[in-house]
Amino acid sequence: VLDGTGDVYGTTYAGGNEGGECGSGGCGAAFELAPPTQKGGAWTEKMLHRFSGGNDGGAPNGGLIFDAKRTLYGTAGGGGAASEGIVFQFTERGGTWGETVVHRFSGSGNAPCCPSGNLVLDGGGNIYGSSLGGEYFRGTAFRLDKPGAGASSLHFGLLYTFKGAPDAAYPESGVIFGEGGVLYGASSGGGNGTCSGGCGTVFELKP
Repeated sequence: VLDGTGDVYGTTYAGGNEGGECGSGGCGAAFELAPPTQKGGAWTEKMLHRFSGGNDGGAPNGGLIFDAKRTLYGTAGGGGAASEGIVFQFTERGGTWGETVVHRFSGSGNAPCCPSGNLVLDGGGNIYGSSLGGEYFRGTAFRLDKPGAGASSLHFGLLYTFKGAPDAAYPESGVIFGEGGVLYGASSGGGNGTCSGGCGTVFELKP
């Protein structure tokens, strides 16, 4: 994602610190790239966060998004209190970015786990995304509502639980908005075809 000055913000699935939960490959990182000050010059990298694979998450598997207050949000498919992934935010203060975990996925029972793909914001600042797990273990679409006064985390709600073929399954690309609050996404399984469990779908979710 770009900010107003042309800086680029993103994540990597591996890298960051060596050792820890993820071994020598690292648990991933969030970075900022600043464009060169002179034509033909080099871009400058700045680390926003090196994931440990613990409570701060690990293996981020989607891009980052900005809200209206220039807060960054993203997903990590691993780490968290139950090692089932998190939704996180980065807030800048004095040139330093700090992480806050706004939702931890439990993956227990029929609960979703392992968020995947990019998040998207609506006009009210609520966050939408997709995950694996859920009642049929085929994935979910979810919403995180803006916190109320004094709340320390975002309220989590399920929008839809995917059932598998002929329904969608494993929505690993996140979701985007169409007109009228309709969400669109893609899944790597479900649908029809000769593949085991279906060959994938493009789906629409209507409120």
